[in-house]
Amino acid sequence: MTVRAFADELSTDSPAPGGGSVAALAGALGAALAAMVANLSHAKKGFESRHADLERIALRGQALKDTLLAAVDADTTAFDRLLEAMRLPKATPAEQAAREAAIAAATVAAIEVPLGVLEACPETVELCVEAGAIGLQASRSDAGTGAQLARAAAAGAYQNVCINLPGLPDRTQAAALLQRADAAWARAVAAHWKAEEEILGGLRKAAEKPA
Repeated sequence: MTVRAFADELSTDSPAPGGGSVAALAGALGAALAAMVANLSHAKKGFESRHADLERIALRGQALKDTLLAAVDADTTAFDRLLEAMRLPKATPAEQAAREAAIAAATVAAIEVPLGVLEACPETVELCVEAGAIGLQASRSDAGTGAQLARAAAAGAYQNVCINLPGLPDRTQAAALLQRADAAWARAVAAHWKAEEEILGGLRKAAEKPA
């Protein structure tokens, strides 16, 4: 599917793909930018002493990108399964019990996919910050864009976790999942603050100086 086709599908009256898939895609693009900056820098003269770190950033960025891209479709699948569970018959006590069990299982999946996206985002922001710090300075805006995308992805995924948690009957499990989400969100916000300070702030200051 092309970018235009995805955006066109997104703009229809179908509820999926939706915000969860978009959050995953944003995170994947952020990770890809971290890898891009690392790879560009690795190919330039003068960065030989940083090759090990740049290779680590590039490899980890690629891995995160792949994980997050998989979540784009996984989020849509999880949502579709939740809708299917809600459509199950409930005319008899047995059907009601089966339906409730199916909804509970589907709800867990609908939470775990965006939670996985959320938990990948802090590291993605951190990789972008590191790439911007040690990589090619001409690509700092690329690293900064990656950090901003990953922060947006974290916010989108966090919201998708939160909106589905009330539907989980096991409140002990819900509390544990929310605790994980809160921790990942706090880490993403902290990492993003560093990106704002070091990359965006640095570029803004440099903008006042002549080339």
